[in-house]
Amino acid sequence: MQNDFCNPFPEGRQMANAYPNLFVHHNIAQAVEAFIAGTIPAMLGPLASRISARHPRVRRLGVLSANKDGTLLDHWSDSDGRVTTCPDSIARLDENPALFESHRAMAPSSDHLGLDPLLAWITRDGGSALLVCPIGSRHHFVGFLVFEGLVRDTNDQTMLSELQDWSPIVADRIRDGIGAVHSLVGSIMIAHDFVLLRDHQTGCHQGRMSVYLHILAREMTRAHGLPDGFADELAVFGSLHDIGKIGIADAILLKPGAFDCLDWERMKEHVVIGRDMISKMRAELRLNDAPGMATLEAVVGQHHEAIDGSGYPDGLTGDEIALVARMVTTVDIFDALTCTRPYKRPWSLDEAFAHLDNLAGVKIDKECVAALHSARAEIAQAWQDHANAEH
Repeated sequence: MQNDFCNPFPEGRQMANAYPNLFVHHNIAQAVEAFIAGTIPAMLGPLASRISARHPRVRRLGVLSANKDGTLLDHWSDSDGRVTTCPDSIARLDENPALFESHRAMAPSSDHLGLDPLLAWITRDGGSALLVCPIGSRHHFVGFLVFEGLVRDTNDQTMLSELQDWSPIVADRIRDGIGAVHSLVGSIMIAHDFVLLRDHQTGCHQGRMSVYLHILAREMTRAHGLPDGFADELAVFGSLHDIGKIGIADAILLKPGAFDCLDWERMKEHVVIGRDMISKMRAELRLNDAPGMATLEAVVGQHHEAIDGSGYPDGLTGDEIALVARMVTTVDIFDALTCTRPYKRPWSLDEAFAHLDNLAGVKIDKECVAALHSARAEIAQAWQDHANAEH
């Protein structure tokens, strides 16, 4: 992955302590990488069907996603819908000679693929790698497109020749699809970075929200059968719910004490500002079909709505509020309760969960609160990790 925002910072927690916004990026980076890997099967499915219709021995396509500097291949995504993290022990590019040579030449290859432990791991269910093709360029390397077959048949030169001709075209389509996701997330992260520069508190809040939302979404997925990849998508876009604060004056955003009524009315404008930003981004960057766009719009525009209709800006009720927004609202309140503010002490976890119980079914979604209870041990550990990192 090529954009800095979607790669973990190798310096780790020590660097994060010195520069808190790096810790924010470090947390979101892992979710972004997983989210992008999760969008790839939908890109591959139609392409795999067309290719296998002509060459039945090609049973699926897959993508090995590379890290920022191209030294590791960290995720495998394929047209069967599988998305998984590559084993660390075999993920180094230079320890997979066929892939390494294809990357060096930046050209498709069908030679000596059986020597690579990573390709053997991919095809461990009985398949065989037929062809690999680099995605991107030497300076902007995204990963490899892999054609898999049921039987390795190097004598079928007609098939291999056609796959070599097609593979750069398919690789470019995958590169463009991944690029659309990068454009969406990168644009949002740039906007949010302006908020981080002004307000350290918002930056730390964003990092915690990403982790809490991933935990909550995993629990909701188990309980309600939500789609694969839902947790990664919500961790990425749910944490960006407050981007509209870029349009709030410093006198309000950075006010050290409690807000008066006028202050609150001005702060509430961040929802409409954020919603307008997303609308303009959708139109000007042509991101209508970009994965995650619907989630982003919902969490930015609805994260202050309430189940009973008392929220803002539209006074939505119940299921009129998107599930992703109801989840963000629940976690947003939890984080606000358990963190120090100039005008309040941090609540204990027991106090925070009790307050959420009082709000459940009235202001916030009771299923979200129940799921948060079920994941309380993970939430408590994440809270402690962030507390240690920020002090």
